[in-house]
Amino acid sequence: MHIAAVVTTIWVLMLNGAVGYQLIEDGTRFSISLIVVSSTIIFVGTGYIALDTGFSWTGYFDDTLVSPNKAYALYTLYQLFPLVLLFVFFVLEANLVLRILGELMPMSTWSQTPRPQFPKRLTRDFSLALGSCSSLCTGPNISIRNQRSSLQCF
Repeated sequence: MHIAAVVTTIWVLMLNGAVGYQLIEDGTRFSISLIVVSSTIIFVGTGYIALDTGFSWTGYFDDTLVSPNKAYALYTLYQLFPLVLLFVFFVLEANLVLRILGELMPMSTWSQTPRPQFPKRLTRDFSLALGSCSSLCTGPNISIRNQRSSLQCF
């Protein structure tokens, strides 16, 4: 079942990469049903092949149980197919970002993007929006005080 779940997850990821091209309007019943039906088919098919290989239910994959134990069907479904789908997903997304959207920033490395600066203390405006923070600062040895227009919980 693990193999079927992995293959189905990668399949849905690849389909979500194709959604950005708006071939079919996303979010409609038709588009969602295409994803659900194709994912179910892939899950059932891969699960059947994996379980039949492991438990020899029909005897079709019995030649993989004896030496040299070469289960080509499982190798293809568990290793090659997800790798191909991941490659297709990254190509689809890179094409979407670079050519269609014309953006370079999402494709840059983390070291080149500036890091956001977060304030170290809550501002007065934020504390007034919250109201009293007595519900936020509860428990033993905790008191609330307002210093220099910032709210602090001790």
